[in-house]
Amino acid sequence: MGKIASERYGGRGSNNEVAHLVKEDPEIHKQVEQAFVERLIYGDFANHSGNFVVAPEAGHVMVRNIDLEHGFPSHKTPEWNRVAGPGENQRLRADLSGQPLSKETRDKIDRFVKLYSKEEGRADLAKAGLKPDEIDGLLSRARWLATEGRFPEAKTGP
Repeated sequence: MGKIASERYGGRGSNNEVAHLVKEDPEIHKQVEQAFVERLIYGDFANHSGNFVVAPEAGHVMVRNIDLEHGFPSHKTPEWNRVAGPGENQRLRADLSGQPLSKETRDKIDRFVKLYSKEEGRADLAKAGLKPDEIDGLLSRARWLATEGRFPEAKTGP
């Protein structure tokens, strides 16, 4: 996102410029919000910017998650731990900590929970290779986000 911020604001794409971009551009904010929420639902703690791909798609900026090797633990509550790794996500995580989720994101989470809480949905997740405790954790984290309607508080320590 540094490149987009640099092009838009004429700077070097600093963390502050990226934070400003995310705050001021509703479409980019939505993409960043949804990418972080997906990662929280998956339970993958490696949320540094190297695990997000920012690319144009159909005339829009899209933010996608990659490298989910630490995903799908069994813990029930989304945890937003300190970012280990490169990039601007430390600043973005701090800015979004405890902030409300958009109605669009909450609605997507609600649909996900309704679909995959049913026996057929759980069976689909199992077919994708998830174990019962991983499915329980995934759905519990999604329910927490839908019910609370906000990002969890970001942890600042290790």
